[in-house]
Amino acid sequence: MSYKFFIALSGLFFFFSCSNDFDLTEGKTDIPVIYGLLSQNDTAVYVRVEKVFVDEEVEPKILASDPNNLYYDDITVELKNLRTNVSYIMRRVDGNLEGYPRSEGIFVQSPNILYKLHTDELQGGILGDTARYQITLKKEDGSVLASSTTRVLRKLVDSDIAAPSASGNLAFEYNRDLNISFRSDPFAFTHDLAIIIHYTEEKNGVATDKTLRWPIAKNFAANQPNNLNIQFAIRGRSFYEYLKSNLDADPLISRFLKSGSIEIISGGAEIKNYVSIVQANIGITSSGEFPTYTNIQNGVGLFSSRTRLLRENINFANPTRDSIANGIITRELNFR
Repeated sequence: MSYKFFIALSGLFFFFSCSNDFDLTEGKTDIPVIYGLLSQNDTAVYVRVEKVFVDEEVEPKILASDPNNLYYDDITVELKNLRTNVSYIMRRVDGNLEGYPRSEGIFVQSPNILYKLHTDELQGGILGDTARYQITLKKEDGSVLASSTTRVLRKLVDSDIAAPSASGNLAFEYNRDLNISFRSDPFAFTHDLAIIIHYTEEKNGVATDKTLRWPIAKNFAANQPNNLNIQFAIRGRSFYEYLKSNLDADPLISRFLKSGSIEIISGGAEIKNYVSIVQANIGITSSGEFPTYTNIQNGVGLFSSRTRLLRENINFANPTRDSIANGIITRELNFR
């Protein structure tokens, strides 16, 4: 997992663990939870497998502090390429030792059990464009505890971005739109777009390189699969307003604009479905309770795919640089 996805899925497990959509009224029981996002940008596949453990006599906070209630000790996690019919057994690892510590919360921080498969272990060393994968949790006797399937999104390449062109600049005019267009994977249904602004700050003779990540589109749903050429327009004035809102006007600080990057992160149909359900509920009610979305058979969670493209070292057009330095919106930010 080389980057974080664009929705707060890390809170998904807490949501499921507190959900009352499951009728659990007799004694103790547990429900499998699977969370995994396949990406051809990553050098390894990591999947979180846990259980929602319910006990009417013990508070959830106490249950969550005991790893015996959170993790299975007697399961096999299998990842299968349904195109080639080849199966792989994922290794149980501690995410804390892998460089992926668990976010602070009610759940026990250590151990932080994940299941891992390095891409070098895959046939051909890659997941494979649009290949369907099945994840299966099996008990010691071979019986299936839970399973799910998803389709891998292809790895985007720089030529997928049509606008701006490879030799083009980032040009922001107050009353005109900047158009970003790119070719999407046919199985990508939701997109995040961001512009990353690289600049230098100098104060008291000390120069520091800095970046701002400007999210210009979040969970943008395209008209798939009829239109693979995704287009998004953003008003130029909003660029200057973003800078003003996110940088302090300090007369002791001088700033120098360097370059920009365009980031595109796309997700599969399952992610779009999850986001759509949550957004629809927010718009209809104010109860704060979200309906459960899951694509896990005999369990809960989310198993899907994502892909990411980053075009770096894009120049800002000279008129844009002039507007940042001298324009009414940003001139107090002291860009030189």
